[in-house]
Parts: sequence; structure tokens; C-alpha cells
Amino acid sequence: MASWISEKLKKRKPKKLPRSRQAACVVLATVLLVLAVAVAVAVYYRYSPLSGGQRFGADDHGVCASADCKLHASFFRRRLDTRIDPCADFDAYVCSLWSPASGLARDLVEEMALSWTLKAARFLTKETSGGRYDANGSFAHDQTVVLKNNGGKANPPMLVIRKTGMAAAWLDFVDLLDKNGGRRAYYKEIQRLYGLPVPSEATMTAHLVLERAVLTTLAASVNETGREAVYTTVARLESLFSNLNGYPLSRTILSVFKSSGIVAQSGVYITDRHFLAATDWLLGKYSRRQLLEHIAWWFAQICVVMASSKARVLVMSSEDGSRMLKMSRCLETAAAWFGPVLYYMSDAEDFAAEQREGVDRFLRGLTAQTQRALAATTWIDEHTRRVMEQRLRDLRVVALMEQLESSGGPPQDQSWGSFSNYCGVTRTGYSNVRAITGLARDETVKQEFLENWIAAAGHRLREKGAAGLLREEKYWLASPYQGVLYAYLTNLVEVSHAALAGPLFYAQNEAGVLRAASFGGLATAFLDAALRMFDLRVSKARSARLA
Repeated sequence: MASWISEKLKKRKPKKLPRSRQAACVVLATVLLVLAVAVAVAVYYRYSPLSGGQRFGADDHGVCASADCKLHASFFRRRLDTRIDPCADFDAYVCSLWSPASGLARDLVEEMALSWTLKAARFLTKETSGGRYDANGSFAHDQTVVLKNNGGKANPPMLVIRKTGMAAAWLDFVDLLDKNGGRRAYYKEIQRLYGLPVPSEATMTAHLVLERAVLTTLAASVNETGREAVYTTVARLESLFSNLNGYPLSRTILSVFKSSGIVAQSGVYITDRHFLAATDWLLGKYSRRQLLEHIAWWFAQICVVMASSKARVLVMSSEDGSRMLKMSRCLETAAAWFGPVLYYMSDAEDFAAEQREGVDRFLRGLTAQTQRALAATTWIDEHTRRVMEQRLRDLRVVALMEQLESSGGPPQDQSWGSFSNYCGVTRTGYSNVRAITGLARDETVKQEFLENWIAAAGHRLREKGAAGLLREEKYWLASPYQGVLYAYLTNLVEVSHAALAGPLFYAQNEAGVLRAASFGGLATAFLDAALRMFDLRVSKARSARLA
């Protein structure tokens, strides 16, 4: 029987598959092989002790399946050399970090409050001049910060509580923001701009509680002055933030005074490498135009709110000097985000030609973007809008530069009298001319100076041109570059001053309350804190992977 079967098989010829079916089989086999390899690689990376899945996904606890994951991940999507993860690669890792139970989310509540409070604290501080170098130097030495003696020029500012009643006013501001629905509106605006989800009520409450704690701490230093206030206030604040990723609060405070916004293409420079990396990535993702639009929007809002009589009453409270229109504070705060070139401007020779060119280019772009942001604003009346647009049109950086170059620069032999006649001001407030140009600051500036200066200086500057800028003693406005900045800031003061009729702080005006939140830099602080913490975590993860 066996021999018969064997003989039959030998005589039988095997059938050949058609060519079309042969090709299909080859394709099917290839697909199956690729799938098998992919599954094997995924399993290896998931369960390998050095795998990215375990390292990046160890604390996700299933959050990658949540409905909010795409919102979390989309904001931080970037091209990184990450290993395969069971939850959509790096986006899933970001999702796990931003889950409500993650350490990053808990830290971010503190970071947001800290970042916002530091910007609020800018209005609670004063800068000490070169005469206070010993006290400043001693404090800086204790914080391992090196201060050079600039030959009598103002040293970098230190945190010194000036009027603690203002901290109580900030508490009122927080109350107002919360009661009128501004806090939720602010988070919704962040969601609209950047795709971040609106946090839970518990998170917002925690944020509010921490804000109150910090502001209360500031208000508690009522009888302290000078260096003692610096030591005590910093110590109290640091007790509120025991773990800031190893970054001492005192150094954070100092870094705030050096912070800035756009880098590289705009020609404005910063020193914080984490914020630099984050902003650089933002430039790559959103483009310089989009990012500049948002910063211009924030810049316009903070100046508008500072000019609001309601905001002045709220912030200045009833303490001495509350009637002073501190427009320079608005400009200082905004300029701090645009770089030390504006904020620490002293002598023209301190800056290289390419830096000046970069800043001029940035100012031109900022003017245009601010004008577009103003046109898109819906919460001010048409008259105010037209006035502000006219002021913005007066920011003729290019025209002023050409005029200065053709005239050989401002005259350098004029007396204080001609300067005061030119600006329509008294000598009482000359220090604030230097304040707004970034040369120096003086707390004795009177209200009438700024009111007269705002009304007269811009008009005469447009009428006579920047060549009319003069000097007094050793404080010069003699370079074309400084002349342009002077004209720019002069008109910008008028832009903000023109918005007194803006319907801010109205309970029924949620958008107005939201914009008022920009006064504390809330939206920018949120983005700043989120990016700083995110990049710190990414840096640690990548360092661990490369180790």
C-alpha cells in the first residue's frame, strides 16, 4: 500500500500558482513580518529595564486613556528623539506629567502662584541706587550673586518692601478677579490660546489659596525696611515654597528682574537658558508673528489697565502717594519682558550695533502687532480705540531715526530750563524722564509731572521731532538710538493714558475682568511657569536617558 501511494505521488506534478497570486502572497508575508517585528520591538521597550516606556510612563497610571490627553499633549508636541512608549510616544509622557495626580501638576500650582506673585511684587519694590551699594552687595553676596560696582550707577534692584498697604490692595484685586468670574475666564483664555485644559475647581482654589498666602506674607512686613525687609521677606516667601525643583526663591526673584520675552530673530536677549529654550521652541511652533501678537496683546493690556483710574485706586489703595500716576511702572514691567536692553538702558555704547538694530526691528514689529491687537479688542469704545490707534501711528521709529541721523543727533548744549519748557514740566519730576527712558528712577516723582509730561511731551515731540531731546547734567539723551526709544515710550504712555474710559473691573464684563488679569501678568505667568517646569522635567528625563 505504501509503495502504491509513493508511486502515485511521484507521477503527480505540482500545480503552479498564477503570477498574480504569487505577488499577493509575497506582500502578505512581508506585512506579517513587519508587524511581528514591530510587536517584538514594542514589547521589548515596554518591559526592558532600561526602556523608555518604563522611564517615561512609570507614573502615568492610565492617564493616557483620558479624554483630556490630546489637549495636554498637543501643546507640547515637539520633535524629540524619544523611545517608543505604550501611549503614543512623547505625547503620552507629557500627558502623564500633566495629569491631576502628577507631581508636575502639583508643583505647577505653586509655580503659577509664585510667577504671578513675583510680578505683583514688582509693584511692591523699589530700586536702590548706587548709594546703597553696601547693603545690596551684602545681600547679594549672601545669595552668591556677584554685583559689580558701576561707578555710582544704579545697581540691579533688590526686593525691598516699600508700602505694604499695596499688598492688601493686591488681595482686593484677587478677590475682585475671583468674584467676577475672571479667574475661570482667564483659564478659558489660556485654553483658547494654547490648548491647555481648564483646571478643576480644586486646582483653581489651591492656586487662589497660595496667592493669598504670598500676598499676606508681603503685607505682614509692615514695619520692616531696608536690608532687614529683604532678609525677612525672602525667608518668609521661601517658607511657602519648600520645593521649587531646587531653585531658591531669592534667586528666582533676582532672575525676574532679568527676564525677557522674544529671542534670536527679534534681537532681544535673555540669560535664563530654560526660558530661552522654551521660547525658542515656541518661535518654531507658533512662528514669530503669532507669538509677537500675543506679547503685544499683553503689553497693550497691562498699559491700559495701569492707566485705568479704577486700577490706580485698586492698586495704590489709600496710602501716601496713591494719586501718583505711576505709568513708568507699567513700562518697567512690560519692558522687563522685552529684554534688558530696554530695561537696563544706560549708555548707548553699552550695546553693540547689531543689538540696537535688533531692538529697533523688534519695536517696529511690536508696534504693528500692538496695533493689530488693539483693532481686535472688543471691550473699549470706538473713541478710545481711535485715540489709541492715532498714538500708535505716531510711533514712527523709522522716521525718527532718519530725522536724527540727518540732523546729527539731538542738541547737546541745552540747559534744564529749555528742557522743561520743551516738555512743559517742572524740575520736580525730571527723574521720571530718566525712569521712563530706563536711566534711573526716583520715588519722589509728583503726579503733576507725569500728567503734564504725558500731555505735553508727546505733542511737542511730534511737533518738533526727536531732535529736540535735551540733556541735564550727566544724564544724556544724545544718541539717536535713545532718542527713538524716548519717542517710542513717550507715545506709548499716551496710548495707555488714552484708555481711561475702558470698561474694566465691571462685574458684568467678563472679558474686561479677564483683561484686567493681565495686569498681574497672569496669562504670561502661566505660560512662563508651565514652560519652565516642562523643560526642566524634559531635561532631567533626557539626561537620565543619556546617562
